[in-house]
Amino acid sequence: MRKVTAIDATGLMALKGLYSKIQSRKQVLIISGIHGQPKHALEKSGFLRTLGSENVCVDTSEALERAKMLLDTD
Repeated sequence: MRKVTAIDATGLMALKGLYSKIQSRKQVLIISGIHGQPKHALEKSGFLRTLGSENVCVDTSEALERAKMLLDTD
């Protein structure tokens, strides 16, 4: 999400929809590079808690490491 500098209710709904679709496929959504306003909005909505702190990464490298770890456990 490094290029997302702001998110509104529509964006949040779209992200929640994506999460639901991914979860229904027994997959994991990992986000990275989240900025201040989007992070605050996602925290306030409870989405980050739902997603899980382990799936919120600082940068792409960390997100790729998380993905590799998930693949190794399958």
